[in-house]
Amino acid sequence: MSLTPEGSPVVEAAAGIEHIDGLFSYALVLTRNRSEAEDLVQETYVRAIRAMGSLRTGSNVIDAQQKLFRWMERRTLWILQRLQRILMRSM
Repeated sequence: MSLTPEGSPVVEAAAGIEHIDGLFSYALVLTRNRSEAEDLVQETYVRAIRAMGSLRTGSNVIDAQQKLFRWMERRTLWILQRLQRILMRSM
């Protein structure tokens, strides 16, 4: 008997960790700053953990990986748009 059955949030969270190197590399490309890349990866995983309850149980690894990268891209775009608005207001 397993304490953490397949499909449980603990198992799914652990499965998502395998993508951290790829996410970090991509975050470095997006931000060109190590500290910001670390923050972006952390925010992406926080979002993934919060969304776990609403995601389909048993979805395959490729779907999970695509979601993580898509969430990170969207977060980066949101941050850039916000910065652009702030800069436009200050002019």
